[in-house]
Amino acid sequence: MTKKDYILIAKVIKKHFESYLEYYTEGNANFHLSELVKSLAEELKMENNRFDYAKFLSACGIEE
Repeated sequence: MTKKDYILIAKVIKKHFESYLEYYTEGNANFHLSELVKSLAEELKMENNRFDYAKFLSACGIEE
């Protein structure tokens, strides 16, 4: 995968994450989406050791 692919994935996640939070205000919804993004980021990191985990989370709208 390329940087372009990672940017595209993060853009889609952020879009859906923000719209999802508009409908679900409970902390559980936020937690589950955050965990999904973190799991994806871990897999991407294993595929590419130069992958920036923290930068990806930030691009997705997830704060650690």
